[in-house]
Amino acid sequence: MHIVDENENIIDVFANTASYQGTYAADTNTPTLTDSTGAVGQFYKVSTGGTVDLGSGNIVLAQGDELWHDGSVWEKVSNSAAIDTVFTRTGDIIAAASDYNASQIDNDSALLALMSATPWTSLRHRPLQQRHLQPAR
Repeated sequence: MHIVDENENIIDVFANTASYQGTYAADTNTPTLTDSTGAVGQFYKVSTGGTVDLGSGNIVLAQGDELWHDGSVWEKVSNSAAIDTVFTRTGDIIAAASDYNASQIDNDSALLALMSATPWTSLRHRPLQQRHLQPAR
């Protein structure tokens, strides 16, 4: 397996040696990690972000990132995809009625054609008591 670190360096990690070690709190370096305390394929999922120096320079980690050991140093794999803002709102973003208008919605012509196909049309025009599924013939 290959992973790419934040500097776009390809790191070889063999799939049969991948070994999940648990979660890692970067703000407190817990469990205590240094570049010399790891083996090829060991990895941690970051539970709390922070900036750490494990022996080869600062690494900025966010919650959701992973730390993989390549046999000599710990490498960051970015897995956090935080969205900072949507429609100028920040924090927990909830859709609002004004987010979209009718001109922004794509009316897919293939879907409209499917919805107006004969079986759907005939089903729509039947009285409610006659609307039941029949086996395909």
